[in-house]
Amino acid sequence: MIQRKLAAKLSQLIKNKEEFNNVLLVEGARQVGKTTLVRQVLGGLELPYREINLEEERELAEKIDLCENFSQLEQLIQLDMKFRSGGSQVLFIDEAQESRRLGGFVRFFKEKWPHTQVILSGSVLSRLFRDNVRYPVGRVTTLHLQPFSFEEFLMAKKEEALLEMLKTAELAPLTHERLLKLLSEYVEVGGLPEVVTHYERGLDWRQKREMLLLGYYSDFKRVFGEEKQAYFKAALRATASLLGAPFKNSAVAHLLDGGKNKTIIDALGQLEAWKMIFRAEQRGPSVETSFHPKRYLFDLGIAKQLREMAIPGVSLLKTQSMDQRTPVGGLIENLVAQVLMADQPELSGWKKATSGSEVDFIVKQSAATVLPIECKAAYAIKNSHLGGVRDFMRRHKVTRGMVVAMAPLERRRLSRSEEMVILPLYLMERWQEILG
Repeated sequence: MIQRKLAAKLSQLIKNKEEFNNVLLVEGARQVGKTTLVRQVLGGLELPYREINLEEERELAEKIDLCENFSQLEQLIQLDMKFRSGGSQVLFIDEAQESRRLGGFVRFFKEKWPHTQVILSGSVLSRLFRDNVRYPVGRVTTLHLQPFSFEEFLMAKKEEALLEMLKTAELAPLTHERLLKLLSEYVEVGGLPEVVTHYERGLDWRQKREMLLLGYYSDFKRVFGEEKQAYFKAALRATASLLGAPFKNSAVAHLLDGGKNKTIIDALGQLEAWKMIFRAEQRGPSVETSFHPKRYLFDLGIAKQLREMAIPGVSLLKTQSMDQRTPVGGLIENLVAQVLMADQPELSGWKKATSGSEVDFIVKQSAATVLPIECKAAYAIKNSHLGGVRDFMRRHKVTRGMVVAMAPLERRRLSRSEEMVILPLYLMERWQEILG
């Protein structure tokens, strides 16, 4: 079983018990491994827990929805879930969003249950706080689980030696090439745990990924109906086709042969709430200036599959023609966006004007420090590649920038006060420790 990187954070939150503990919300798209993560952590801590899945036990979800107050819910939990607060046992409610009223009781798990840990998990936890239920600020801690990262992919492939080598800045040229090849595999397969497992076992991983994708479509239909299902499918396809490019709602409308703009906006917003799409605002030189946003998908394999439904595929390493390197650059941006979303509340890029200098991501490191990050589908970075980042640095008096590419790690001095870090894509998960 793969030890997820988020496991350490979840474990620490559970161990750091207080008298009144925040409810832990473990969210993420379906089939990314949320249930397995929680079980893995609780098993490792050797804590007894009571697990309930409201998607499987729909009658229980209906009973929760009949509760008029928290006292009635407490009695239901004691009688039907066989759980009493105040002990060492953890209450784990999976697919919690299947109850319409549970979200309204979340705050009371913290306020009225001393010395008790409650964990709620689900693929659409945004639905937990619906029907005008206020989000319980200060009473919950949210953890966002994504598909396997590249390093978790290496764990699945049992590349322990390579994982150790990633901790050092000194990588031999042959090691660099090996990592690029594995990275190319990862981009092709993606990070959905079941797909990676099928890939490693020599099973039909493409069919497994197709089945999971059809499962997402079924979820859309179940929750929103058949008519709106088409909007969700078109929104995913349009996002996959426009990775790294400005996103216009007309791209979704085109796939629908029309479509209502409000419904398109609603579908995109819901996919963002479900963590299946990441939105990156594009800021301008002044606070009044903005441009069309960019959007990225939660899984590289899904992104690649949707993009290549009717056009030839591209490869991180094998695709060399300039016209095809643009979509490769989009895949690189997508991977960088996935890593950044693990620690950033939102994504943002920068553009000087409608055409001209731009930077793919601007990361706020502190109240006074930002880091411009540019993505390049190149094996060697020339100073001519740095125009957008250098423009931003000089305009905003920033002393350090970063370019993520296929090139080896390098710290390049641009002037006495300016430094550019060339970061190989396979080290993206370690960008913060590398920058120091």
